[in-house]
Amino acid sequence: MKRFSLLTLAAVVMFLAVGCAKPPQDDISATQAEMDKARQAQAETWAANEFRGANEAMNAAQAALYHFHAVPKHPLPAKIFGVYRQRVANAESRLLRGFGAEFPVPVSRHTEVRAADLPEQAGLTVLAESAEAGLCLIEDRENRAVCMFNHLEYDAGTLREEFLRDRLAGKPVGVPANYFPDNDPTRFAMNVWRPPAALLFGNWLREIRRTAWSPVVDEPPAPDGSDLPISAADRFLASALHH
Repeated sequence: MKRFSLLTLAAVVMFLAVGCAKPPQDDISATQAEMDKARQAQAETWAANEFRGANEAMNAAQAALYHFHAVPKHPLPAKIFGVYRQRVANAESRLLRGFGAEFPVPVSRHTEVRAADLPEQAGLTVLAESAEAGLCLIEDRENRAVCMFNHLEYDAGTLREEFLRDRLAGKPVGVPANYFPDNDPTRFAMNVWRPPAALLFGNWLREIRRTAWSPVVDEPPAPDGSDLPISAADRFLASALHH
């Protein structure tokens, strides 16, 4: 069984729970139970499974754009690897509610999708991008899809484990950019992307609930969030920003 990071697992479990309209406390309990199981299962192979699952998620986003819009992916001359700041390209998006002008995201890939290849009439909206790492997040409203090309689901040590794995395998890999303190691989990195990851997943779940429980209305969100009810699930997601 392929395993994603705990944050991704929590989002998936809560997405399924919201879809079944279960009480929020049940959602929280189910999420916590699955997180506990993930911590205990296959500890010695956790990293390898995580890399595989994350790569499949990224490839699926690229494949979706190709399938629906014939947008190609391009090989990069060298792997882009590290933590890169992404610029918020559409501050009006509900998915980016609460974000500032930029946010950090782990990047680890050999290919890219280019903005120049996006069809003008396809209804694709670039939500976040980086001058160094390219496109990060695209919304496809027509197909009710959000395409993430990078790895907000990574744990604090994932890039380190990937770096050591590739180095031991004799692959040409550089130190991940903007990751280790003072660029020193012997020091442990901080998970500086966890707050935006939790915020994005929280916004995504609220948007699922909004569109599932009421007609979709194309209007800007209320600045104070008063257009959405606050539930136990919301408070649970918000608490992730402070732990």
